[in-house]
Amino acid sequence: MAIYDQKAKFSIISIVILISIFSILIIGCSFFLWTDKYPKINTIMSGLFTGLIIALCQLFQSWYEYRVIEQFKKMKVISIRDDRDDRMFYQNLLNNTKIKIEVMGVTAIRFVEHFADDKSDNPDTKVLFSAMARGVKVRFLLPKENYLESEKQIADSKYCNIKFNNIKQKFPNNFSFRYFDHPPAHSIFIIDKDCILGPVFPEVSSKYTPSIHLENISPYAFKYLEYFESEWDKAK
Repeated sequence: MAIYDQKAKFSIISIVILISIFSILIIGCSFFLWTDKYPKINTIMSGLFTGLIIALCQLFQSWYEYRVIEQFKKMKVISIRDDRDDRMFYQNLLNNTKIKIEVMGVTAIRFVEHFADDKSDNPDTKVLFSAMARGVKVRFLLPKENYLESEKQIADSKYCNIKFNNIKQKFPNNFSFRYFDHPPAHSIFIIDKDCILGPVFPEVSSKYTPSIHLENISPYAFKYLEYFESEWDKAK
């Protein structure tokens, strides 16, 4: 986002300089046109006016892009993601977390399989355990089984529930999970100062849905973080 911001600023400055040059040239050519010393000056003036109009259009476009980028910066947007299927992206966040990991979703099956597999010898599949060993607090907030839409989701929920109970026994002070009493509507993934937010679509796997990556201090993210806490307090 910072790179685009710098490009937009540079583009605006360059175009303003170009417009200034065109304006000076037009004023100078106007003087010669007024004195009638150069009969071909009309052709030059026509070209300069055309260039000035093009430069003004480019200035407006660059200014508009800059304004859009400023809105993204104001909302503390880090990136817009097409899907949620980039395992390494989430793994890097988990490896660097120091305070908290909070997840609100449908079943959390992919998270458990990717990052909380206690039977695997691959350290990459145990990053959640490594985080809790560092003192990171982890909370999972999921819907009750009667709000799931398929047999597979119900089976995944039961599997994760077993896993959660086992994790709770190993990390009683760092791990907790609850179930809310309504259909899932939002996917919320909070890691320290970052959060990834997205919708939950019926009968569509979460890995195929878009998301937005923001800083937690974002005005946009604040309502979601508030919603997570409210749902956590009501859940069992």
